[in-house]
Amino acid sequence: MKAECALCHGNVVLALDVVDGAIRATCPSCQGSFPIPAAAKPATEPPPRAAPAMPIPPAPPGAEAAYLACEEKWDDPQRHDAFLAVCQAAGSFAYAAARYRSAATEPARADVAGSRLRQIRILAEQALVSAVRAEKPLPKADVLRWVAKAVFVLALVIGAVIFLTRR
Repeated sequence: MKAECALCHGNVVLALDVVDGAIRATCPSCQGSFPIPAAAKPATEPPPRAAPAMPIPPAPPGAEAAYLACEEKWDDPQRHDAFLAVCQAAGSFAYAAARYRSAATEPARADVAGSRLRQIRILAEQALVSAVRAEKPLPKADVLRWVAKAVFVLALVIGAVIFLTRR
């Protein structure tokens, strides 16, 4: 590594070695050896990234009151379950996620909000999968068309057999 020697101040290629868990540099010019200071570590974790302010979608009926109940007693999981049940019944996962995303910016509420956001994601994925898997019943007109085609093909086959056996 090319750097300035701390002893002779020459711009040289330093040889780096690990000695007793510390990094030491050796200068080829002056043959001196000196420790490389460790990078300063932050005393605490950096603050969580603030989410950009996003508008909250319209609340489905009863969801606003259920969320206000959650805010009154944030550590009560039954209130959060009730809020998510209202949003799930209305299919408004976006509203629930927006509420918990805004709550996640507050350090005191971040843990609960993060776990609820994961739960909302799972519920939304389940709703999407169940909607895709639900098969639509055939309309009555489609069934009648298939029956008519089958009768026509059967009549054609019978007619061909009769025609070929008379010869």
